[in-house]
Amino acid sequence: MTQSKCIIIDDDVIQSNILSQYISNHNNLTLVNSFNNPLKAIPFLIKSPEIDLIFLDIEMPHISGLEFLESISHSAKVILVSGKEKYAIDSYNYEIIDYLLKPISEDRFSRSILKYQKENKRTTIDDEVNSVFVKVDSLLKKIDLADVFCIRGADDYIEIIFESSKTLVHSSLNKFYERLPKNKFVRVHRSSIVNIDKISKYDAHVLEVGDHLVRVSRTYKKDLINKLNIL
Repeated sequence: MTQSKCIIIDDDVIQSNILSQYISNHNNLTLVNSFNNPLKAIPFLIKSPEIDLIFLDIEMPHISGLEFLESISHSAKVILVSGKEKYAIDSYNYEIIDYLLKPISEDRFSRSILKYQKENKRTTIDDEVNSVFVKVDSLLKKIDLADVFCIRGADDYIEIIFESSKTLVHSSLNKFYERLPKNKFVRVHRSSIVNIDKISKYDAHVLEVGDHLVRVSRTYKKDLINKLNIL
């Protein structure tokens, strides 16, 4: 059985201990770390691309759980926990797995984990995706992912770059990245995604992707290295 690596980010010590106990009762979950300060979790996640699932409180000192989600870029799935219902609607703008209202029963926790597992199966299927459709003006255009060299984002638009052409699409980079197979594409900068198969050179700071040079930020360097087939 595949183990999912989890972390807890919650300033409520009692709730954090309860979540820790629930996690230990699931054979397919492993608790890697727990934080009562979300700011301390950020550098940990930057260095830990292997984390699969985050249990994240919303109302915390320093920054809220929702602000935390805006400040990081990580492939981990997120289950939000909160003592208040008022954040539930806004929270789903962040493509979370579930929203757990405190106090959390173990049965409710288990149902949330089931949703997570179903989402993981869907993501595995997504890794086999070879094309996507994007809206260009009033038309839907098919994009063969094998032909894509890189994707650059700016505000609410992305630029899909091919060998000798570009396509401008109204979308955020985060939203588009969710649609891409993670075994074929990797994020290397807050504004750049590259097709792994198109990388020809890497000098630790800049990727050569066809005729394009793409800067690699320190935040995403470890994830890139993990995905490159280095001998």
